[in-house]
Amino acid sequence: MDATYESNRSSVTIDSREWAVPGKIRDAEESAHHLVVSIIPPEQIVGDHAQLAENADIDLPATNQNLIGFDERGRHDWVVGEPKHSGPNDGFMDLQTVSGRFIATNSDDHHYEIEPSTGEIVDRWTETELPIGDRVVSFVSPIQDVFQLGDLVVVQEGVSGASVHGFETDGSRRWRKNGRSGFEIRDDLLVETVVPNDSRRAILRIDPETGKRVEVLESDLPDPEQYVAASER
Repeated sequence: MDATYESNRSSVTIDSREWAVPGKIRDAEESAHHLVVSIIPPEQIVGDHAQLAENADIDLPATNQNLIGFDERGRHDWVVGEPKHSGPNDGFMDLQTVSGRFIATNSDDHHYEIEPSTGEIVDRWTETELPIGDRVVSFVSPIQDVFQLGDLVVVQEGVSGASVHGFETDGSRRWRKNGRSGFEIRDDLLVETVVPNDSRRAILRIDPETGKRVEVLESDLPDPEQYVAASER
């Protein structure tokens, strides 16, 4: 599948076929055989919402059914079913693939597992729970971000300065770092952005096996090496 899409755009191109979506793209997640797209519904967009709905190739039955799926041939395959526990103005937001599962966050403060071939809602968890492998892992604070780098699943919980966790794909814990945030993937590397003030920052490479800071990649701080302390090496 050759898919092209951008956040806040109103179309998806798959294998040279362009699909006008009913709103704007919030997020998307793809595998070898499926593409799942989270849509900002037209009624939540100021200005051109009527035109977006009129020009769309796909209809959304309701605001809270704002996930659409495409198959490996680039055909529109489904619109997600209505979440039974969500209100009419709730909706799906971010998408992640965790240990092979498609997980969608929702404005009703829950995580949903979506079957990518049918759009069926498989299961549902609170904002402090996440399925990883065969386990459902519980956290103290709401989950803010989830991503996977190879065989490492990274979960950031709480607001800035809470905790970052590294897990194996079976759900067993690899490491935990308290008082840390700003982890992401850049150029296939696990990195952390440290921002001690509003104007300067440092980008540090993180060892995915230990969660430790090992190298300063970029910085405009006077002494960025202080953040790669001896105990972190």
